[in-house]
Amino acid sequence: MARETPEEREARRFFESLGYVVTRLSESGDSQRADYSVENGVDHFLAEVKSRGPDEDFEQRMDRFGRAQSQETIGRNNSISKQITVAAGQLAATAAENPSWLRVIVLVAAGDHPERQVDRFQATLYGKVDLLRADGAGVLAVPCFYFTFSDFFRLPGIDAAVVLAPAGARLCINSFARRRDRLGESQLHKELSAA
Repeated sequence: MARETPEEREARRFFESLGYVVTRLSESGDSQRADYSVENGVDHFLAEVKSRGPDEDFEQRMDRFGRAQSQETIGRNNSISKQITVAAGQLAATAAENPSWLRVIVLVAAGDHPERQVDRFQATLYGKVDLLRADGAGVLAVPCFYFTFSDFFRLPGIDAAVVLAPAGARLCINSFARRRDRLGESQLHKELSAA
């Protein structure tokens, strides 16, 4: 069984703090599987953990040259989208054994500028773009969901994503998910909606 990463441990502790029993799933041959089964006697779901760590190239350049530059995009991110797509495949492969279980991706903002990472996670999941609108006081940025490529739209097999950051947890619900109504009845939804 693979060793638990710090991000996976953070996800496990988060679910345990909500009263869930979290079980590490073992790899099955050469196929990738979800990281955890999570249940509380009523709710049952699979969780796959993905994260964005610190920019290692930046740190290496700093160590080597004493200076470095970093550029971060705002909005949807293709590398995040690739992680989400891989996670969806892992969840689907594992769900073949329990097709009725909910499927949740846990995105951990573990690197540099975690709040910007949270924004990029949400922009990638929802296809969120800020549109500019003029009003009497100037120009306002108005969030528009599903405006551009949306991983939730592309991947209706994902029921939700939990985004963990130092500032707290957010539940991002996939409105295109097949089990969306069941997610709305879950303890996970109740706990994170009350916050």
